[in-house]
Amino acid sequence: MNNQQLVPKLWNPSSPLVGMVHLSALPGSVRYEQSLDVTIERALREAGRWVSAGADAIMVENFFDAPFALETVPPITIACLTRCAAALRAAYPNMPLGVNCLRNDGPAAVSIAHAVGAQFVRINV
Repeated sequence: MNNQQLVPKLWNPSSPLVGMVHLSALPGSVRYEQSLDVTIERALREAGRWVSAGADAIMVENFFDAPFALETVPPITIACLTRCAAALRAAYPNMPLGVNCLRNDGPAAVSIAHAVGAQFVRINV
């Protein structure tokens, strides 16, 4: 399947809106302050707002883990980001879901996406 065949299956190709769910700092981050359960509850509320606003897809990322690892993230980040993405997938099973593992851990993002049934990843660097 090429990109022209895949994109219409995920969302409206004329004006897609991907709502970004910015996770609070995850365990293992120097900025970690709240329980993972609170982070997941917040992520679900944020995703719900995107869905209500008509987003074509949602994407989750560990945005508040800054400063980010330069190449690979630690295993605790992968585990917690997976748990958050799985909660989003369970809450919104029909919404296309993407994963971005900051700063630049493409293999982790692909692994998380595969584990939770996400449809795409973002690798921004």
